[in-house]
Amino acid sequence: MRGRFYIVLFSCLTAVSLALLWVLSMPEYWDNVRYRLLRDAVIQAEMTWEKTRAYKAFFAHVGLAHLHELENDPDTSIALQSLWEP
Repeated sequence: MRGRFYIVLFSCLTAVSLALLWVLSMPEYWDNVRYRLLRDAVIQAEMTWEKTRAYKAFFAHVGLAHLHELENDPDTSIALQSLWEP
């Protein structure tokens, strides 16, 4: 009885581990995580130089091709700043 429990437990842990590895290996996942981290850095920055650096990194990650998509951002400062970028 105990052996069967360990076999089932090992099988479940293996399945969960493989699923986690699959999700973490997807580049879209990491792009989304980086997008959220950079956006949060813009929102949380208090000093002018911090905001400038955060906007620069965030907009570089987004890219010029997708900058227009930020016009509808819930954060007004990001939406307005994206309109001013060339």
